Amino acid sequence: MVPENGELVFIDNNGDGKYDVVSISSFETNTIVKYISKTDMYVSDKYNENSGICLDESKYDSLEIVDKNANPVNIAQIKAGDVITSAKSFDGKIMTAIVGSTSVIGKLNSVQ
Repeated sequence: MVPENGELVFIDNNGDGKYDVVSISSFETNTIVKYISKTDMYVSDKYNENSGICLDESKYDSLEIVDKNANPVNIAQIKAGDVITSAKSFDGKIMTAIVGSTSVIGKLNSVQ
């Protein structure tokens, strides 16, 4: 039940030393940004034309867009080439999106 890419949060609501709730966040969607429509609040995926992420706050009860350090990110700050890792609740009403823009430059010498 441990997500491959996510977290488990155990909550003791009444202070009795026993966990009452487990909150599971499983980040499964990785999108490499190709284009951002600021009017539609939609981010299209570079490698999958049929995939993307809706970042329209009116579509969710809760939408959190942050960077890797949990700082808030505005859609205007997202650019082509960024990677967005996202997770939605089962009912689709809550979404968290983590925006990363780290790039790596190097030389590949061999492949095994």
